[in-house]
Amino acid sequence: MIILRESGIIGKMSKYERLWEYVIGATGDEKGEITMSFEEIEKVSGAKLDHSFLSSKKELVGSGCEVCKISLKNRTVTLSKNAERHE
Repeated sequence: MIILRESGIIGKMSKYERLWEYVIGATGDEKGEITMSFEEIEKVSGAKLDHSFLSSKKELVGSGCEVCKISLKNRTVTLSKNAERHE
């Protein structure tokens, strides 16, 4: 699927696009962080969490969000909404 972003750039839609939209719109904790289980991420994104997530997380650059921590032990991902925005 091809999408047109607000920036006017046309590109392929990421399989994690729904997750990024969810995170950008979500309210974080007092530190602006959101911790989600792998299962929650899969449910929100509609995609299996796999190694491609590591390169896909770069798609958040410029949105004010970033992936802070991935815990394989706890099967969680912590995202921060306090990253520097690039508009």
